[in-house]
Formats: sequence, structure tokens, C-alpha cells
Amino acid sequence: MKRLLIAVLGICLGLILVAWWPSPAQAEQINNELEEKIMASDNGDGKLEVMWKGKPGPEGAIVLPQPALKGRWVQTEVTGAAIEDPKPKEVKYGGNKWYQWNVKGSSESKEVTLKIAYLVPELFKETKSDTTNVEGGPTNRGDLRNFSYNFKNNTPYGIGKYTCSVILPPGCEVFAVTSPKKDFRVVRDNNSGGIIVELPGKKDTAAIPTGSSVGVELSYVKGLTSAQTGVSWLASVLIAGALLYFRRHLVL
Repeated sequence: MKRLLIAVLGICLGLILVAWWPSPAQAEQINNELEEKIMASDNGDGKLEVMWKGKPGPEGAIVLPQPALKGRWVQTEVTGAAIEDPKPKEVKYGGNKWYQWNVKGSSESKEVTLKIAYLVPELFKETKSDTTNVEGGPTNRGDLRNFSYNFKNNTPYGIGKYTCSVILPPGCEVFAVTSPKKDFRVVRDNNSGGIIVELPGKKDTAAIPTGSSVGVELSYVKGLTSAQTGVSWLASVLIAGALLYFRRHLVL
């Protein structure tokens, strides 16, 4: 009888532990997407736009990492639900800090899109440029500038899909990319260049799990304008012609 009682108690305890212990999906919510866009603004300032799309957590809470850039919150836009306060609330827990917004009513099952804008002063302010690239070799340009950004997910939820875009100041283009080593592409339009980092994640695996980070490190230069390109081409033609003229006796 005693053995039977012990066995029953053991089974009950096991069932309680199984029911209480969170599964990976419960411990790390990954049904969300996060997109960050860093753009050059006027006078060397920068602008950070963050767009989060997903389902709020318990009690309608939406938590996002604080920006890695020292910026000033400008505005928050939301679609799919209403939030109590557009201004982010700082939450401290276990040595970590993040921003939180609370959705009005019970909206845990509804998909919500949150767009937040920050102003980052002097992000792309011109300083004395380096004369060597990130690997130490000469650039022969004299206008090399560096940019780095490190995003860390210190929230309790994993990020299912992550995208980071860096749009350089007008007239600038990417010279070299140090980090990441993959999952990125360099872009360029008629006005400026930049980089896009895309981490799609998987169905049951977060692109950026809790406690993980992703870094963007690159160097950039001012691109040549059409007029500069034309002058360079003309100078090359004139130099080539002069060399042929002074060496004509070697050909004749």
C-alpha cells in the first residue's frame, strides 16, 4: 500500500512538473517581426525607425529592446489596436532594460503593428576621416568614415524575423563591410548607398533569440558624382594620349 501511494504521488508530481515547465515555444515567443531603418537626416543627424509586427504578450504588453543608438523618442504609431500611452515606458528586470507599450483591452490574439521613430543627433556628423580601411590597407581616398551598430535582444521574447537597413548620407556609398559576414546585401540608388541585413529565422526558431545580438560594422566614402567621373575619364584619356605621343618613336 505504501509503495502504491509513493508511485501515485510520483506520477502526480511528474504531471505537475510537465504542466508547469514551459516549452521552448512558451518560453520564447517568436511570432513577431522587427525591422529597423537607420537613415541620415539633416546636418549629420540620423533617424531610427523601428517597426514591430506581431501579437502582444500577456496582458497586452509589447516589449522591445531599447535602441542601441542614443536617440530621442519622437513618435509612436499603432495599427490593429489602441495603446494606453504612445510614449515608451522603461522596464527594468534582472539587470536588463527594455521599452514597453500596453495595448488597451484584451488583444493578445490580435496582430498589431507598432512604428516608433527616434532622432539620433550627430549620427553621421563628419569628423576627421581615417586614411586606412577597416583591415588596415590604404584606401587612396582620404575620406573614409566608419559606422557601427549593435542590436541586442535583451527582452524575454525571441524575434522571429529581423531586418536592419542603414541608409548612408546623400552622395555616400559603402566601401567595406566588416560585420556581418553573411545575410546582407549592399544597395545603392541615384542618391546614396547603404546595407540591408536580413535574418529570416525559421518557423520554430527565432532569428534573434533572447540574449543574442547582431552587429553591423562598415566603412563608407563619398561616391564620385557624374561630373567627377567625367573629369576623371577625360584626365585618363589625356594622360594616355600624352604617353603615346612622347613614346611615339618606340612605335615608329
